[in-house]
Amino acid sequence: MDKEDRTLRKILIDFVASLFLVENKVYRSLKALLFAPARLPLCYIKGNTIRYVRPIQFFLLANLIYYLAPQIDTFNSNYKTQMHGLPYSAWIYPKVLSHLEEKGLEEVDFQRQFDRTTSQLAKLIVILLAPMMGFLLWALHAKKRQFYAGDHIAVALYILTFIILVLAVLLPIMLRLAHWLFSGLELTEQIFSGLVIVVITLYVTLAFRGVYQQRPWVATLKGLCFALFFIPFLHLFRFILLLATLGILFNS
Repeated sequence: MDKEDRTLRKILIDFVASLFLVENKVYRSLKALLFAPARLPLCYIKGNTIRYVRPIQFFLLANLIYYLAPQIDTFNSNYKTQMHGLPYSAWIYPKVLSHLEEKGLEEVDFQRQFDRTTSQLAKLIVILLAPMMGFLLWALHAKKRQFYAGDHIAVALYILTFIILVLAVLLPIMLRLAHWLFSGLELTEQIFSGLVIVVITLYVTLAFRGVYQQRPWVATLKGLCFALFFIPFLHLFRFILLLATLGILFNS
């Protein structure tokens, strides 16, 4: 290595250059993620990854943004929702009450601990959705034998990154802003779920057409199927989150 390459000035120049390189790469990847759903997965599958952020790195970056937004908990379900608003609530709630009674714990105090713990835990284990989505992609495109399991996982990670940035971070901010501007505006769980299904269907349809080379009507049907399955996958994720949270609190 030359002496000039070992000077502090050269090191600082390289550091600044690397920052601009990373910034451009992230910006380029974000633009493709939002407006060209098939571009990032295709580039990754073909091995053209120099210009764009790799799927796991992009997901971790998006998850970091989600984690640092303390007031946003799209993938989380608080104690009230877990105990009364989900398909398994009628089964799990009596068991939780029985355990609280055995431990001599007040439900109100436990609820506060539960909500605080599960909010942080949800943002750490949201990656569990990736293999679920990857399995669904494999099932929908089982005849496309040129794609490996890792390819489906990569597509799933990019889709999950979009869902985190747009539906888990940006959309709640926009809805809170709308609620602040129009105080009478109320958004029910059913309306929110319907909005999520529409957005995911449109986005995934475009991704399927480009990545898996599907005909428009086939891609649309599979996109709708993917979006509809996302809701039960989200329920499964919330059930895993519930068990993990209860395990932490009951054994602490």
